[in-house]
Amino acid sequence: GHTFASVGAYVVDENMNILLRGGTGELVVEGPLVGRGYVGRPDLTQKVFLKFPEDGTKRWAYRTGDLVRMMPDATLEIIGRIDTQIKLRGVRIESEGISNILRTAAAPKLTLDVMTILAKHPAIGIDQLVSFVAWDPSVPVAVRKGGTPSLVTPPEGLLQRLRSACDRELASYMRPSHIVPLSFIPSSSNGK
Repeated sequence: GHTFASVGAYVVDENMNILLRGGTGELVVEGPLVGRGYVGRPDLTQKVFLKFPEDGTKRWAYRTGDLVRMMPDATLEIIGRIDTQIKLRGVRIESEGISNILRTAAAPKLTLDVMTILAKHPAIGIDQLVSFVAWDPSVPVAVRKGGTPSLVTPPEGLLQRLRSACDRELASYMRPSHIVPLSFIPSSSNGK
């Protein structure tokens, strides 16, 4: 969507260079609604609060950590988090982008919960992309926070649909080596 009228929104690369519309990067917001930092957390404040753009306005800006793209009509399309980037054989990959393709391939029949990670294969010792998928919304939050998921049998045709979507929409180095169906995707203690 659009930002508030009093808020500046910028899509920047890892060097804080503003990207052209359509480019994917981190969202930085600036303006009177942005604070000056986290209370009692100077380490985090220094990392994400800054004066930006450096044009003498002295307005505070906040690095959101959100991966976005500014569309031609100036709306922002949220793609995921920048902290989901992984490096595989020297190439940066947005794991959340892979997960989104899997979610889209399962819709509208199933709403997938997906997590794509970089894992080392135990037998051959090489890094591989692995996507874990789950589709049962009835698993309680308490179970997700403290339970251990189990392998489950996927609905007929699901894995084929997911693989076809990966083959069609992802470069070969971005395709998961394994798609593992689980009873649920575990959550951290704060629900993420």
